[in-house]
Amino acid sequence: MNCLEGALACVVIHCDVGAVQDELISALLKSGKKEPAGLARCVAISSLGIFLYEELSHGSIHPKLKDAINVLLATLRVSVPRPRVSVGRGARDGLFAKVVC
Repeated sequence: MNCLEGALACVVIHCDVGAVQDELISALLKSGKKEPAGLARCVAISSLGIFLYEELSHGSIHPKLKDAINVLLATLRVSVPRPRVSVGRGARDGLFAKVVC
């Protein structure tokens, strides 16, 4: 056991999982809409796609599900400039890899 494991062994973290999920989804939505870096935006869109897939496959309806759908549809529109198309394709490929594996 290293010193970090020993120090963290007695630390108990109390948090509301729903609140953490809401904050995470909010950050992904913001990054999916406005992130200028293509790779970071691709990761956000892929994560939103996975979130959407998980919510719909389990039948749970998260309050931000509609926002996630809107961000995905806005990103994947056909009539957008070229960089967004490549980001959308990367997100689609990442989601497909997650679903298949």
